[in-house]
Amino acid sequence: MAQANEARNKGTMDKANEAAQTAGKTVNETFEAVKNRTQDAMHQATERAGQTSEKVQAWANQTFDSTAESMKGFGKEASDLVRKYPVAALLAGFGVGLLCGRIMKL
Repeated sequence: MAQANEARNKGTMDKANEAAQTAGKTVNETFEAVKNRTQDAMHQATERAGQTSEKVQAWANQTFDSTAESMKGFGKEASDLVRKYPVAALLAGFGVGLLCGRIMKL
């Protein structure tokens, strides 16, 4: 009877060990799958961030270039007006200076 109990206990222990090994393998496989998915998601997010960064940089460059061109045109027009009407430009500058002084005094 003692031998029968030992045999049952050994069988139970073997089954428990197998179940634990199976559970360990399942957990390990699940962990690996999650790790791979996470790495893929990180890789995709990094690629998208790089693409977005490139788009934003291109947009900023275009905006800067168009603004620079507009400012060059504005500067040229202002210079032309000052050359064409020097007295009026001097009086306008003087008036703007007076207004700024008045505002600062308040």
